[in-house]
Amino acid sequence: MIKIKVQRQYSIFLSIILLFAIFLLIGVLLYFLFMSEVDLNSKSKSDLHEILWILAFVLVPFIFCSIGNKSEYVSDMIISSEYIELVYKQKQKEIRRTRLSRNDIELFEVIANIDKRSSGRTCYIQSNTIVTIELKDKNQIQFSQDSSYILCGSPYKFILDLIKNSREIPNFKYEINGNYEFAKKDIEHYRIYKKRLPYIEQLKHDYKNQPKFIKILHLILIIVLIGNLCFMGYLCMPAGKLTKDEQEYMKHYNQAIELRIEQKQYQEAIYELNKAEEYFSDTAETYLEKAYCYDRLKEYDKAISAANEGLKYIDSKSIYRKYHNFKFMGKKDISLYTLLGKLYKKTNNYEKMKLCYDYVIGNVKYKYTNAYFQRGYAKYYLSEFDSALQDFYKHKEIIQQYINDQREEAPEFKHTTLIYDENDLINVEKWISACKKYK
Repeated sequence: MIKIKVQRQYSIFLSIILLFAIFLLIGVLLYFLFMSEVDLNSKSKSDLHEILWILAFVLVPFIFCSIGNKSEYVSDMIISSEYIELVYKQKQKEIRRTRLSRNDIELFEVIANIDKRSSGRTCYIQSNTIVTIELKDKNQIQFSQDSSYILCGSPYKFILDLIKNSREIPNFKYEINGNYEFAKKDIEHYRIYKKRLPYIEQLKHDYKNQPKFIKILHLILIIVLIGNLCFMGYLCMPAGKLTKDEQEYMKHYNQAIELRIEQKQYQEAIYELNKAEEYFSDTAETYLEKAYCYDRLKEYDKAISAANEGLKYIDSKSIYRKYHNFKFMGKKDISLYTLLGKLYKKTNNYEKMKLCYDYVIGNVKYKYTNAYFQRGYAKYYLSEFDSALQDFYKHKEIIQQYINDQREEAPEFKHTTLIYDENDLINVEKWISACKKYK
């Protein structure tokens, strides 16, 4: 015995629950769109509008259709070796059955109309299958299956089930109409091989029948998706395994960092860095840390010497970056140059200080840099007042941009520690006034 589901309708009780849930969701979305104090950006509002549109277009009509349909319908078809039985329901309740002897069936004809339809930005497949059973006594039974009642799965699954069991149906005949050509190929393939075409074939068919500009958009989308997948794969790649010497180097290096930052023990940190150098002496990070320590100890000549030594290895392979699995830190590291600029400032070497900040400005990616102020400071003491004035103006512009950005930023995203405030603006104005005196 074979049971084929013709179509399923849902009870009024279930439809009311779904309707309540849908209206509740619509109400929540409308609240966020028009009543809530949450400041939504234009993209978020567009997404909410899209969700509302989909709910209105797809779900609400289905529920009203389910509630309002009071006519009887064929819900199941049961095929046995002796008869074909049709089960009629009304509002999900069985009301009668019609049993037809296989010997009495003159013709079992199925006509399926399968169309691809568009509504706004949504495309969907609509299938309507009409079954006509002619009996030898010239009586005729006719019923239809409509994909309007299908929430998931193939919209033409019913005709596929009939074809699958066609040998059990006497005098079976079918016809496929409509504008969706892929469905015709899919059904014919199913008839021959008892399996459907791969989903990729449907994508290919739909792609071929798209306008040229849509094909280009799809191609761009595919390239972007593949690029994103490759990018995410690259980000998720684990760090390379450290060699034994690299592990020893990082052990001493990390210990030096802890001693310098947390315990303020600068001599001990330098000792650990010297131990790290026994394994690798060609890393810029080691000399940068040494320079920091000497700076805290106010041994500026040693700090400058260490920083300059580190510049020799600024483009060398970094064990530190390998250890932390950094993906996008470029070779043009400005840390050594920034520290050198500060050290030259403390030792009144303004010419070299200016050169350091020339490099920083040429390679900095930070929006709110103070490198222009520092370079202007060096130029001021080198009596390059016109050039210093331009740097101070640039720094003033950066401060004003930062303050404006802070005002516009949502409270939860504001910096807990401000980079600049009104006092910095007053300070740079003083330097601008000082430069103007010598013009």
